[in-house]
Amino acid sequence: MLLAEVLIALTSMLASSSLLWGALRLQIKKDYLAKDLHKIGERYAFRLGGIAVLGGFYAGCAVALACFRISIPAGLIASTMLFALIGVVDDMIGLTPVEKVTYAAIASVPVVAVPSSIASCSFIVGKSTLLAVAFSVLLSGFTANAVNTLAGYNGLEGGVTSIMATAILVYTYVRHGSLEITLPLSALLGSLVGFLRYNRYPARAFPGNIGTFFMGGTLASLSIYSGSHLLLVVLLAPHSVDFMLKLSQRFTCREKPHAKVRENGVIEPPPYRSLIAAVLSKARLTEKQLVRVIILIEGGVAAAGVLVLLAL
Repeated sequence: MLLAEVLIALTSMLASSSLLWGALRLQIKKDYLAKDLHKIGERYAFRLGGIAVLGGFYAGCAVALACFRISIPAGLIASTMLFALIGVVDDMIGLTPVEKVTYAAIASVPVVAVPSSIASCSFIVGKSTLLAVAFSVLLSGFTANAVNTLAGYNGLEGGVTSIMATAILVYTYVRHGSLEITLPLSALLGSLVGFLRYNRYPARAFPGNIGTFFMGGTLASLSIYSGSHLLLVVLLAPHSVDFMLKLSQRFTCREKPHAKVRENGVIEPPPYRSLIAAVLSKARLTEKQLVRVIILIEGGVAAAGVLVLLAL
């Protein structure tokens, strides 16, 4: 029933976009602005734009519940809220890397407790319930933190997560077709598209940690609930490369220095190993071009992953 998915996606997109439209027309205090670090000169944007992604997602889910009489497990909604809460705390007081990983693992527990969430990953870890739970928790926690760290450029987080959400939506629609699975995914995709209207280059709103943790955590929760564990692992390939590059050097809790921007808009590779640094070391790119390259990489991975898994 493709019409239902389109309706929910449009509802979430309009809700997300409208929330940001309203927020940006208010007199935003300086406390809620953040400097755009990869621009020449002084440029600021609303730093809590991720709230619109939450609003759009829950608006879409509410319409889905009211109009299509579906059932969304309480554990799924609880996990998405907990991931958002982690982002709020990180935005307010800051969290160490260890705290982020620990809290993200805890936030995944409610959705993992939904019986169908672990039953569908037996082909990955075997018939052991304990292994299935551990794998799902680790996958969820890694996804939330991975989206939070492969970030910092206009349209990057929302764009990449949109590609991932689209891939999982297409896969689950073809493989299952259950509205209880596809409609929440449509709500997430729609809210991300609505957010991207204001987050794409040049950004007027940033997701903040509340947005990135919610994007990653909700994507992971929906993937686990829909039984798309293996596809999510494939989709996380760019994030995994980024993680391994960063892991190959000494981690510190200090904030890493940002990449510098030349007068012509070209971004210099940041002084630490990462996926962004690897791409910029091979090509002279502006911020807009860089984000397009990363999204294209994710798009290629997503297309290949969906086609291969559907063929199995």
